[in-house]
Amino acid sequence: MKRLLLLLAAHLALPLLGADAPRGYDDGATADPTAELQGAWYSTSTGYGGARYPGVDKANRHVIKGDRWVYTDGGAVVQAGTLRVIGGGGRLVRVDFVVTEGFRKGDTWLAVYERRGDELTWCGGYAGDGRARPAALATKADDGYNFRTLRREK
Repeated sequence: MKRLLLLLAAHLALPLLGADAPRGYDDGATADPTAELQGAWYSTSTGYGGARYPGVDKANRHVIKGDRWVYTDGGAVVQAGTLRVIGGGGRLVRVDFVVTEGFRKGDTWLAVYERRGDELTWCGGYAGDGRARPAALATKADDGYNFRTLRREK
């Protein structure tokens, strides 16, 4: 009887452990895994090579609409393409930015992201440079990854 109660308690408690996980992939919560990324975002800091560079830059924008994304700087399109949310565990979600126009056309930026309210943080590198998807939201000297924090435009 004790064992049955223990199994029942574990069965009820385990879903609560993942309650803060991002929604929209693998769990069937929504038909659109990109739903939490929709909208216009501006850069609040960047990083690479283990260094972080704070600074709000509202001209540096990322707009996500459906499964399409566009990265502009000062109104000029730098890149655009298709967004594929791969899934994830815990707070980090794996995502691919497939570049179909602009800088690095034909390449894919492999990344992980975390969204907390109107704050979005991602880190990634280009598959064409032989980069694997990063395991964390951080860069190290000479690792080739780029880090960025963004805020949703109101």
